[in-house]
Amino acid sequence: MVYTLYTPGHGLVADSLVLHGILRILAWCGINKGKVSRFGERFVIELEDSKLNCDKDIIYEILEEVLISVEEYLNVREERRGHREIINVSDRLSKINYANINKPVLRNWLSQILDSVEGFISLQVYKDPNHKDRFEKSRKGGGLATLYLPLSAIYGKYVQEKKGVSESPYKVCDTCFITINMGLLFGTHIVRVDKKEKSSVYYTTFIAREDVDINDLLLLQRMGEGYHHVENGAEIPLISAPLIAISQGETIASVEDPYKIQVLTWSLQLSNNFQRSLGLSVIDYEPIYRFVAEIKLRVPTWPRFLNECLLRFEGGEAVLASLTETLLFGGDIYVVSRMLSSHIMDILKKENEYPEVGKLCKIDADEIVRSLQEIQG
Repeated sequence: MVYTLYTPGHGLVADSLVLHGILRILAWCGINKGKVSRFGERFVIELEDSKLNCDKDIIYEILEEVLISVEEYLNVREERRGHREIINVSDRLSKINYANINKPVLRNWLSQILDSVEGFISLQVYKDPNHKDRFEKSRKGGGLATLYLPLSAIYGKYVQEKKGVSESPYKVCDTCFITINMGLLFGTHIVRVDKKEKSSVYYTTFIAREDVDINDLLLLQRMGEGYHHVENGAEIPLISAPLIAISQGETIASVEDPYKIQVLTWSLQLSNNFQRSLGLSVIDYEPIYRFVAEIKLRVPTWPRFLNECLLRFEGGEAVLASLTETLLFGGDIYVVSRMLSSHIMDILKKENEYPEVGKLCKIDADEIVRSLQEIQG
């Protein structure tokens, strides 16, 4: 029997997270034959000859470590130190903590995860393309979960009742809240940059542009599980976040049709007590992954060079922007070369102050240029 599932229509960011949450659950149930296609800001999942027996018990199995850590966090008495220790021990909890720019909501967020696991119905709800509309009336009342800013990149919604219009947090059902959080944990790479009173968080995930095999997106989740924290770094150009994400860890080059994949990135920022969404971008996956695969062959220390010399030193953000724009849209490669060489020289002037970074920066900048040339043909 062929099943068709539809993401609910909570916006491109939330639906992308729902997609990855659904795929994680399906993989856990041994279901990996099918296709994913994009329809506007929603996704359609067509499963081949599968029995959709993925109930609440599966969610408890997948999130077991997360739920144990959340319960410990919520029950701890020693507020600051105890919470910090629990977060540091759990990779999943650390990831949520880094993803969150609004510290006061963390406790409610984690508490809602526990409540929503209990309220999770099944993936059967996504067989209905009008799933969201069926909850529209109840969304005005209680019993639903608030979709926090990192999970949607939107602040809320306007609700019209009779002749009045009021602001309201965007809320979703328990099943959507769980799949969205699973998409964040298992399918979204996070880079957080903290500097003085400002924190910027960049979220990167992979979506279908055309019909994509489920296994390709599951492979890409291996890159999406990570998170990266940069202290005292400069703001990252939004367009460069995918390059950073794909450069971390293993670069997967076995995706069957990389041209069918796109990269969705969104960013949030907290400055003093003011939080804002910096927008989102959708770019092609293929040139980014080809460049990273090529440069790792030529410069094996590329990930460390990126982290230490570009993300942590002022001026590196301009190099990243120029590199990414040239990679995606073309342009003068030698402009990138000059900017990169100049940046490296600036760092080497401070080699006595940062000897280890100085050694790391002694790379052949021409190899980066050759990698760009290889991709541009």
